[in-house]
Amino acid sequence: TLRLRDWLLDRRADPGGGPAPVASPGAAAARDRDDAGAGAPPSPAHVLAEALRAPVVDIPRPERTADQQAVAMVAAALEYHRREVLPFWWEHFRRVGAPVEDWEHDGEMVVLDPDAVEVLDDWHRPARSWTRRYAALVDVPGSFKLVASDRAVFALWDAPLPPEAQRPAGTDRGYAKTTRIEHIEPVDGRCRVTVVETLPARIDELAAEHRRFPAALSADAGLEGKAMAASIFAIAQRHVGADGALAPHPGLDLLARRRPRLVGGGPLPDGSGDVGAAIVEAVRRLDRSYLAVQGPPGTGKSTTGARAIAELVRGGWKVGVVAQAHRTVEGFLDKVVEQRIDPALVLKRAAGGGDHRGTPATDTDLLAASSAPVDAGGPGVLIGGTAWDFVSDKRVPAGSLDLLVIDEAGQFSVADALAVSRAAPRLLLLGDPQQLSQVSQALHPEPVDVAALSWVADGHETLPPELGYFLGRTYRMRPELTDVVSRLAYDGRLAPDPCTAERSLAGVAPGVRTVLVDHHGNRGSSEEEVAAVLALVDDLVGRAWTDPHDRARPGTRPLEAGDVVVVAPFNAQVNRLAEALAAAGYHDGEGGRGAVAVGTVDRFQGREAPVVIVSMTASSADASSRGAGFLLSRHRLNVAISRAQHTAVLVHAPGIGDFVPPTPEGLVRLGAFLGVSQAGRGR
Repeated sequence: TLRLRDWLLDRRADPGGGPAPVASPGAAAARDRDDAGAGAPPSPAHVLAEALRAPVVDIPRPERTADQQAVAMVAAALEYHRREVLPFWWEHFRRVGAPVEDWEHDGEMVVLDPDAVEVLDDWHRPARSWTRRYAALVDVPGSFKLVASDRAVFALWDAPLPPEAQRPAGTDRGYAKTTRIEHIEPVDGRCRVTVVETLPARIDELAAEHRRFPAALSADAGLEGKAMAASIFAIAQRHVGADGALAPHPGLDLLARRRPRLVGGGPLPDGSGDVGAAIVEAVRRLDRSYLAVQGPPGTGKSTTGARAIAELVRGGWKVGVVAQAHRTVEGFLDKVVEQRIDPALVLKRAAGGGDHRGTPATDTDLLAASSAPVDAGGPGVLIGGTAWDFVSDKRVPAGSLDLLVIDEAGQFSVADALAVSRAAPRLLLLGDPQQLSQVSQALHPEPVDVAALSWVADGHETLPPELGYFLGRTYRMRPELTDVVSRLAYDGRLAPDPCTAERSLAGVAPGVRTVLVDHHGNRGSSEEEVAAVLALVDDLVGRAWTDPHDRARPGTRPLEAGDVVVVAPFNAQVNRLAEALAAAGYHDGEGGRGAVAVGTVDRFQGREAPVVIVSMTASSADASSRGAGFLLSRHRLNVAISRAQHTAVLVHAPGIGDFVPPTPEGLVRLGAFLGVSQAGRGR
């Protein structure tokens, strides 16, 4: 598809091919940011990608050998990060020049009314840079995606522009990456947004323009991928031959979906008994290869992995743990420390605003820990970080670790997995391809944007046994709920531990329960479902909840508001639910024990609660604000209902499925959702 697009554009540019497309200012600006743009010589990565692609490009994908497909994947991965960022810049420059009325419906923007801005802290200079804080009440669309964060977002300015703003050609507006959103709070159907603005240090004195406020805030592009691309380039140069031969390498084994290569050969150790011991033995025997472990909800994937890593660190191994988010990494490090590992052996850069039980480290600390030899008979070290830590020679040199663990590898792209595989001769993938995956922004010639575990699973709901281990026993969900989730996402292979049947909620049947709420015309929010959710919480809170295996509070006690999680697909519905629950005294905006937790499903991956309520919001799936594919996603539905220990309540309109999907995949998706809904009828 990508090559066809490029060919068509080339034909339109020919003298006989009709008029060439007229480039917008935003398109021109985005092309200017692309190193492979017109007039620039091809990059070394592009040259290498074309050389690797040439022998396999004309072979249909189903007819390629595993090694040929792996070579095609390496070629595509070489320019993956460049392609991923281009759609953002096209959209960013379109936004800068777009009419204000377009901004009001853009979920990645906040439109500010200068007359309604409240200055909280006027310009002051606490360090080298001038800073101010202000807040404003704003309207947000149902697809609103911006969140409070330490990361900067773009401020968009109308003329006259302040000195730090950049102005794209063809527009009087400009943009500057000088603001961040400190806090977002729902207020009467709107949002109060608190903003921190910081000027670059090079601007010594305030200009008159800085008494004004931006016209809008807009999402940023995220971290650049140059270091990731450089790592992939080095791997391709050193380990892929001109004839397409693949040298033994964990990242290349992953791309070729080879069976894990073990010292001494043979199959993986039997995991039917002590799967943790089998994983440790398999990892120890890996010969420049990878091992995959799939852990469905509640199966103890992180605990199993942490025990294995703790044993290896005690045995003198240098291990790295990488994930998409700092919080994920820090949670895994904490679990390893719980296995009685000295926190001084657990290092992570003090980044991301999080905290963990290990030791905060500088780049120098990481470099020393990863590079220094381990004392004979002494313990090793555990280093946590995001992908950028494990592609940096200033932190973790290539091949300096014994093992790299990719946590939540169901959300970690194949391209990123290849990039970080430089750090160690062994890879351990932990996660679940049936939960939320990494979101790709671009089209790629090969599926290098697919999550690493999804690539290994190759369309199977559960991991093929020759490639790794499937953890098939959940300690979270009641048997009635496990049965629904197992049929939805795990080929019926997920089973409940007997201890789950000992949980009970007085007067409430365990499993999935469906509540139909009549409404029409709702796309991104539903007052009818807000009222239904509030009634459910009213009915549930105070009932007798029994969990003899709760480590913090075993036994029977009244169900509290903090024991209920409410999930909605759209931020507009989340905001309305939060307001209604707060007004009823069930939500405090902080997510404490005494408050109902409300959010999109992304917020709750890895969490659990006695009861989960899912508000589907839209009156009809095909008319929802993000389409039926998003609303009825099996992965999102799986994550939502599998947070529950006892009961998952599905709230939706009777007509949500009254449409005919245009694709076979859409029919399967609709059928899966209706199957879950039907399982909860009459309960």
